[in-house]
Amino acid sequence: MLLEVKCNNDCFWSLMPYNFRQLPFIESMNKTGLSSNAEITLLKKRIAVLEEMNSHYKEMEGKVSEARLYAENIVETVRDPLLIMDGELKVFSANKAFFETFKVKSEETLGQFIYDLGNGQWNIPELKKLLREIITKRNTLDDYEMEHNFETIGRKTMLLNARRIPPTPAKPRIILLSIEDITERRSVQQQIKIGLQQKVEERTKELDIVNQKLKEKIVDLEIINKAAIGRELKMIELKKEIERLRNREV
Repeated sequence: MLLEVKCNNDCFWSLMPYNFRQLPFIESMNKTGLSSNAEITLLKKRIAVLEEMNSHYKEMEGKVSEARLYAENIVETVRDPLLIMDGELKVFSANKAFFETFKVKSEETLGQFIYDLGNGQWNIPELKKLLREIITKRNTLDDYEMEHNFETIGRKTMLLNARRIPPTPAKPRIILLSIEDITERRSVQQQIKIGLQQKVEERTKELDIVNQKLKEKIVDLEIINKAAIGRELKMIELKKEIERLRNREV
């Protein structure tokens, strides 16, 4: 890319970024082929300003590259899959765990919007809504559980956590998205839940049987009690009858 600086009298200087030098050609310095000292001084000032801007841009570029490298080194130390996205949710870095878990390649991932990854397998409306909210409304997404049928690895349950890193002059705005596969954990929890439910059902049946036996025993006791009371009443009546007979004999 060439930068052209125009001075008075149709004077042009062509400049290269990062190396502001005069190119071998000059269309015309002025109508007479000579430049005034004032024009040369003005050009030198403009070149100095451009050189200062260029130096600043190079410094900023270095800081951004340094920040990117720093972030990438952090990413690689994380065991769970991790994506680093820019403010438009375009992936510019991912760790080894992400590529291995979802069986994708870096060239298929880096530079792509998250919704386009894996032939659109991340194009999930609820996830899109939450990530947009991180950009516009809030800074975090905590423990969002998502069950999805992924094209490469099948049906999985994922736990997502995201953080928006505020931008600084040296660092662009980035969003970190960690993805934890909790499919096995949920499967174990479901098995435990089913096992507990079965035990509760079995115990309930046992208690029902015991309760039924108690009811039967209570019924038997009531019958026995009634029979005993009946016998007692009969004994009382018999004693009364014997007493009457004795009184008659007297």
